[in-house]
Amino acid sequence: MKYEKIISCDTDGIYVNQDINLKSLNKYLDDLTQEKFNLTNFLHLEQDDFSAGFFRPTHGKQYILVEGNKLLFHGVSFKGSHMPKFWDFLLEEIARDMFNGITERKKVDIKKYTINEISQSIRVKNEKEYKNKSSLAMQLIQKAKNELNMELIDGDQLSYVKCRRGYELVTPDKTDYDIDYKYYESIVNKVYERLDIVDSRQIRFE
Repeated sequence: MKYEKIISCDTDGIYVNQDINLKSLNKYLDDLTQEKFNLTNFLHLEQDDFSAGFFRPTHGKQYILVEGNKLLFHGVSFKGSHMPKFWDFLLEEIARDMFNGITERKKVDIKKYTINEISQSIRVKNEKEYKNKSSLAMQLIQKAKNELNMELIDGDQLSYVKCRRGYELVTPDKTDYDIDYKYYESIVNKVYERLDIVDSRQIRFE
C-alpha cells in the first residue's frame, strides 16, 4: 500500500493531502504485523481532518494547520517566546492573509503597537555565570543595578526595548523611548521569512 501525497511526517503521525481509506490501511497493518512478526496488531491509526495546512519544506516539524476558523502553529519557527508580543499578532494576521490568497507584503506600522507589545524579556542568571561580560543580559543587569538600583537574583526577568542608542529597560514610570524602528522592521521581515507561501493550500475564512 503506497500513498503518494505524504507532505510531512511527525513522531506520532503522517500528514497527507488526500482521502485515506482508514479501514483498509489498518487492515494492511494488521496483516503486515501478523506476517512479519506472527503477532496481533493492537495499534490502529486514527484520522484528524484539517481544512488546510502550511508546511515549511526544509524544516521538518514546522507547520500551520487550519481547524475551523483557528490557526494551530507547530514548531519553534512560529513560537515567539523570545520575540516581542506583536510577533504573535502579526504572525496570525499574515498567516490568515496567506491562506486567503493575499501574498504581497504590506507595510506594517510598528508605531501602532504599545511599548509592552514591542518589548522583549530575558531571564537573567547570576552575574558570575556570564563569561561574556558584554552580552545583552549583562548589559541589562548593569543598567538595572546602576540606573534603577535593582538587586537581581538568579531567575529574575527583565523587559527591554531596542532603542537607537542601544537597549533600554522598560519600567512602569517611563513612556518616552527613542525606539529603533529599523530593528523592529527586521522582526517583521522574519515573520514573512517564516511564511514561504509556495507550498500553502488556500482556504477562505468566514
